[in-house]
Amino acid sequence: MTWCPPIREEPRKLTLPPGKLGLTAKQYSDEFIITEVTSDDGMTLQGYHGTSPGNALRGMSIISVDGEELKSLVDLSTECDKSREVMVLKACISADASDYSKGELMYLKDIKCSLFDSMDYSNVEKKYGKEFLDELNPPQRKSGNQILAEALTYVAEYNFDDSNDDSDDEEDEPPLQFDTIFAPKECKHLSDFEKNIIFCMAEEENNDDLPTAISNHVMKGGRHYCTIKVTDNKTPCIIAGICRSMENFDPEFAFEHEREEQKRTRERLRERFPVYAANYVVTENMSPLYNVSTYAQWDSKCHACAYNAASGQAMWVGWDSKKDDPNDQMKYPETTKWNGMETLPPGSTLGLLLDLDEGTLTVYKNKRRLGVMKDGLEGSFCWFVGTFSTCVVEINREKVPTA
Repeated sequence: MTWCPPIREEPRKLTLPPGKLGLTAKQYSDEFIITEVTSDDGMTLQGYHGTSPGNALRGMSIISVDGEELKSLVDLSTECDKSREVMVLKACISADASDYSKGELMYLKDIKCSLFDSMDYSNVEKKYGKEFLDELNPPQRKSGNQILAEALTYVAEYNFDDSNDDSDDEEDEPPLQFDTIFAPKECKHLSDFEKNIIFCMAEEENNDDLPTAISNHVMKGGRHYCTIKVTDNKTPCIIAGICRSMENFDPEFAFEHEREEQKRTRERLRERFPVYAANYVVTENMSPLYNVSTYAQWDSKCHACAYNAASGQAMWVGWDSKKDDPNDQMKYPETTKWNGMETLPPGSTLGLLLDLDEGTLTVYKNKRRLGVMKDGLEGSFCWFVGTFSTCVVEINREKVPTA
């Protein structure tokens, strides 16, 4: 059994203004983990490009304050008349529980994180002892091989059970999965066999590199329905929908125009706002909604369309004409309202029905039909999801709700 390698970052410097630290933490084992940020005014976090790092700090461990190891929660309430430097460490991402520290595991259990319920705990006793494992009391202690055996049994039943009476066009298709992931440092599969689930550690308000996951399954006709379940998020945090196949995707061609545009923007900033220009980073946004691509070869006006969980609105992009020219793509996604639109609160399940016979994309929320979000669709499409804050996303092929 091979799990995806854990993601573990280096410690980062958090600079705080004079006064109280503005951080609320709780001790788990011998670690102090941030549970709340009372005020992030004047805070700057190394590597964070947003304006308010408070949300990004939750779940991070405090290593030291002004070079001194934090030994007591009392130290967090001490006021200071000068700015201070705090070293913080983000928790790792892994499906193997033994990759986490004791404190991180206790924190995940305390906040009822769905990841805590699905990890492999078979190596925890060897690393931390039976007493700690009993105290942790995870919902299951199966080994990776046991989980794999169950998954293979499920796939076999799925493929060979002829009693599945599904009236849609995908009854004989294998389960959906995220085949292509951009921004892999922030986004990972659960494991090498559960590729329908991804963990995303994107920082709130830092949308420059929108982590994006795409299914390579191409839908070429008929009706296709999928559900996208989002957990461990504090706010609506995804865009999800359809885009053209990634089969002929050429990143260098796709982002050449965007990189040149951003470089010109930086030069303009350098003339007027040199301090800001020095921190301006040229990015490569991989979302099909924001880049110029070589894989949209249809004459349709729309080659990518997505539901925005935060606003409920539709976002779509296409060619301004039938000319296959990277400079001819719409510069920014079109955002439109539609009848029945609603936002997607944390913990909800999004349903998307692509009907290529009718050329429509219909949205469901917790199995309830909201309405047709986009019509006039032509050609073939794939499912994709983009995230702009920390969450766990799971995609599955299911029957269309009848209610």
